[in-house]
Amino acid sequence: MTDKNQASEREALEMLLPFYAMGKLDPNERAQVDAYLDSNPDMRTQLALIEDERVATVIDNEAIVAPATL
Repeated sequence: MTDKNQASEREALEMLLPFYAMGKLDPNERAQVDAYLDSNPDMRTQLALIEDERVATVIDNEAIVAPATL
């Protein structure tokens, strides 16, 4: 595999990380991301940041109070 192909594959898998964090991947995609994370443990830091951001977004959205209706 060429460096360009490896970079494209890496980018594609990294783009799946937010969906991985939300549990929205099919089993095949999840297995691909799991294998990628196993071979690139430094990406677990990126995954942790994505998960933290997702949780913060949920908390922020839950804190929004809908305007009162008249």
